[in-house]
Amino acid sequence: MVKDFEDVIKKQIKEEQDKVSVPENLDKKIIDTVESTYKRKRPLKLKKLMTKSLTAALFIIFIFAGSVNIFPGFYAYASEIPIIGAAADWFKGDRGTEHAQEMGYDEIDGFTIEQDDIKFTFENIMIDEGRMTLSLLVSGDKITELLEEQYSNDTTLPGERTEDEDRSPHIVVAVDFLDFEHGGPRISYDYDTESHQYIKARAEKNFSQGELQEFLEEDPSELNLSVSVERHSDDQEEVLTEIENLDIDFEPEDIMHSETYSIDNKAEIPHGEFHIKDLTVNPTRMKIDTETNMSDSYSIVGYDNMYLMDNEGNRYVQEGTLLSTASADKRHKKTFYFVPSLYFELEDIDELYLGFDYVQVGDDTEKHHTVRTEEIPKSIEYMDEELQIKDITQNGEVTFKIPDTLAVSSIRVNGERTGETSTKHFQDKDYTIKTFHYDTNIEDEMDINLSRVGLNLEFHDKIELPLEYPSE
Repeated sequence: MVKDFEDVIKKQIKEEQDKVSVPENLDKKIIDTVESTYKRKRPLKLKKLMTKSLTAALFIIFIFAGSVNIFPGFYAYASEIPIIGAAADWFKGDRGTEHAQEMGYDEIDGFTIEQDDIKFTFENIMIDEGRMTLSLLVSGDKITELLEEQYSNDTTLPGERTEDEDRSPHIVVAVDFLDFEHGGPRISYDYDTESHQYIKARAEKNFSQGELQEFLEEDPSELNLSVSVERHSDDQEEVLTEIENLDIDFEPEDIMHSETYSIDNKAEIPHGEFHIKDLTVNPTRMKIDTETNMSDSYSIVGYDNMYLMDNEGNRYVQEGTLLSTASADKRHKKTFYFVPSLYFELEDIDELYLGFDYVQVGDDTEKHHTVRTEEIPKSIEYMDEELQIKDITQNGEVTFKIPDTLAVSSIRVNGERTGETSTKHFQDKDYTIKTFHYDTNIEDEMDINLSRVGLNLEFHDKIELPLEYPSE
């Protein structure tokens, strides 16, 4: 296993060395980095499926991890080499977990397992009361074979093909946190579309209120995962290899508990009221629970550039949104996440504020429009702005001209919502051209739903979040 890994690295270096500018004394700096790198407190203990070469493989990975985190020049160098660059970027984690590690919060030891000519390398395994997250690099001869087969037949991802095209199988990685019942993890992917050597995946499980505490009451010493590589097509899902009941040792006492503050602060926003209910500060991320109450026929579509700001002017960016409920009385409950976390600096924070540049507001009475295809190009009036349908193709692509005053996350056509396939911005123009693909059969008429389109309305105020009284 290690020999294979070394061969891949040597091959990549040999192919790229003439094109890369190597920093002086790189070898010495890497050696110094490895010798000075923090040694983990606990050895990794996995009950099954470990190969004899695990220690050597971890040592190779450890060299890269240490070099990336401690010697930034190595990251710049390694990023020039495809498979090493992928690993270097992947080792850094997201901004929340990276900051928590820098502040001394323990991650669970990473490891590598090989099965059916596929290598699964786990790193950045982090857990607190808000979430559990991990990074996964899947590589090996079998992965290269599968990706070469996939991309030789199809260069698009699911959702980007037309209805009449042959749909080749798509390779996915599935991860499940088996100890928790309330919802599976959210998984994002990054495919090596050039050399076809790896699939990168990040899995994140958001804990519901009290979910982790309930698990910890059982006094566990292990976390239980499963991971699989699957081939998905339109009519079936085939499991190519699966590792079940993967037990990972961890120390429950290393988990730092969250701080929750009852904020209960309200602010007037265009056509409604914005209510901040609670702030929860975890080591890897912060979250704010909110509720909006809109007047008349108006509804909230979104917010532009939402952030937290402390008394020193430091900003913490929004990373993710969870819609909890949207009731009939137009009270929308949402949870917003922010990174990096203030968990380790709370004693130094006197003031904290929530702000955003624009509120994106829609009007429910104007969201439905019926357009005959023979009328295209045709303009639609929405929120006193003009949105134009420029073109429609036989394979289901619809192109819109959208003024900058409108924010568009998606547009439903004949009941189908899909992501945009292309966007064109024009210098010195006050509009954007967006094209969406729909699998639905568009013939004589289009039923257009603009419920995910909002008018950008400025919001200059900042909402204070008092931190004096943590909730019990």
